[in-house]
Amino acid sequence: MICFVIAYKAEAASLISHYRLELQQQQEFPLYSAEDIALVICGSGKSNAAAATAYLYGKTGFHRDAIWINFGIAGHAVDAPGSVYVASKVIDVATERVLHLALPDKPPWKTAALYTYDQPHRGGQRDKGVFDMEASGFAFTARRFSQSQFVHCIKLITDNCNTSIEIPASATFEQWMMPQMHPLDSFLHALLQV
Repeated sequence: MICFVIAYKAEAASLISHYRLELQQQQEFPLYSAEDIALVICGSGKSNAAAATAYLYGKTGFHRDAIWINFGIAGHAVDAPGSVYVASKVIDVATERVLHLALPDKPPWKTAALYTYDQPHRGGQRDKGVFDMEASGFAFTARRFSQSQFVHCIKLITDNCNTSIEIPASATFEQWMMPQMHPLDSFLHALLQV
């Protein structure tokens, strides 16, 4: 079972199309699925991400060996919009809790620490890593339900210290996301072999 937790419908659109997911329900959290893949749209923030992760765990039948992926937008101090990272660890800035993630050999993207903030964070030149608002809620919750090597956060950079913090237009997001489908398939295939 592969479980995606995504903040916004715009972020999920490419995944829904690529995996031919069908809307199963609109209540609580919008839920899409097909065969052994399920996707839930959680909304912004770590509390929503944590709640949607627990919700999806129950909806998919409590699979203890499921792969959990939080794929979404993030900021970076200097890296260009359209860059993609997979988190090596997740840091909740407010609580200072840290969760190290076990990456497979040779992931298809760059790796970095991922910092979760409670509010949108405007990165500066001195910031390290990638920053978002959902990863810690997702990762700490998903880790309760699965093994460490099956919990991952993949982030598409949409802003840096020289750009504005806003969700990109659907066409721009689609342009950035579509080339990531093949690396994502390879990443998931490697995890399924573990």
